[in-house]
Amino acid sequence: MVYFLIHNGTLIDGNGGKPVKNAGVLINDGKILDCGSEGSITLPDGEIKRINANGGFILPGFIDCHVHIMFTGFRFEDPYSPPIIILLPGS
Repeated sequence: MVYFLIHNGTLIDGNGGKPVKNAGVLINDGKILDCGSEGSITLPDGEIKRINANGGFILPGFIDCHVHIMFTGFRFEDPYSPPIIILLPGS
């Protein structure tokens, strides 16, 4: 069983807690097992692959949910122009 440890970063928990410097996140089978200051994480026996955050930010559980919707025939390089409405006499 392989574990992953993301370490050497600032942890932002997404719940409003203060950022934790020199933090880590322990992951196994796609699930977060533990997170906090690197020294507080109990490492299990077994293979641990370490991923160095290089002093960056660690946001466990963050999901990128934005979408780019494109329609057939849409050309990005065409400028937006509102539709032209022509009113004919008697209409």
